[in-house]
Amino acid sequence: MVSRGMIKKRYNDMIDKGIEYDIDDIYVLPKNDHYAILYRSGEEITEEVELSNDIAQQLINYIKYIGQLNIGEKRLPQSGTIKAVGSKTTVRVSTLTNYENKESLVLRMHLDTKKEQKIDAYYPDDLKTLRKLIQSKNGLLLFSGPVSSGKTTLLYQLLRESYRHHQKQIITMEDPVELKENNFLQTEINEQAGITYDLLIKSALRHHPDILLIGEVRDETTAHMMLRAALTGHLVVATIHAKNCKGVLFRLLELGITKQQLIQSIVSITTQRLIPDKAGGRRLLMELMNGRQVEQLLMVNKEQPAAESFNYKLEALYKSNTITAFQRDAFYLH
Repeated sequence: MVSRGMIKKRYNDMIDKGIEYDIDDIYVLPKNDHYAILYRSGEEITEEVELSNDIAQQLINYIKYIGQLNIGEKRLPQSGTIKAVGSKTTVRVSTLTNYENKESLVLRMHLDTKKEQKIDAYYPDDLKTLRKLIQSKNGLLLFSGPVSSGKTTLLYQLLRESYRHHQKQIITMEDPVELKENNFLQTEINEQAGITYDLLIKSALRHHPDILLIGEVRDETTAHMMLRAALTGHLVVATIHAKNCKGVLFRLLELGITKQQLIQSIVSITTQRLIPDKAGGRRLLMELMNGRQVEQLLMVNKEQPAAESFNYKLEALYKSNTITAFQRDAFYLH
């Protein structure tokens, strides 16, 4: 058994690397006869370190301890939060045990900063369109994309611009709050305490908000509460898990929202990915569907123009030598 000091140093080294290289997630995962530490940045995962099972379990126990999780509980998934010492980073901890009773762990990095984070797009006109739509008085602005696709950064960028354009009451419901904004009323989900999305939406509507941000539409109750808010004079900005814009509609239909309700409420749907550029940064590539296109798709099965689709734009970036063939293939939506 190695010393607690060595385990603490191993953890601090992981976090320092995560901060230095702008890592999204750090994984501690069991392999055949050892553990591996992996780092995710966007869509890319690199495996850096191998650990013995014993050292890995000590590391996991240490992280669970400082994250105020139950060290003795290995069967049930757990989650918690750690404030990285000496930095502005909050680490979200989640554990999961496999069928061999070996724990895995993921550390999700969140930068706590009052400095506004901004994000650029490969097609700037898409951002201009969203800036106009965020000024809508009511309806639904829906966003989809995987983890680390820039959804939170984009949503806050749009909401801050809307607030500067005209001061308004903006209430957010998130799990967790990732970006701090003093001009918004930010609330956080805590399901163990009974603080759910639908409860917060009900409470938020009593505050007469101009804009509601719903971090994720997960179930029928939340979907119907979101719809109610949008149809009663509020602008609702929300994320939902789906592959593309059409998938967002199918998902909401699965959650019990009718075609007519979707047509009446949706202002736009955005699907997005953060794709590396040749300068070493990452920029947004988006597919947008407006309310008229939603109606045409739902009522007469008319698809949006091919030139507006995500894959068409992706191929155009490759043909213009803006991205590589590897990047095109990695982000292609099948």
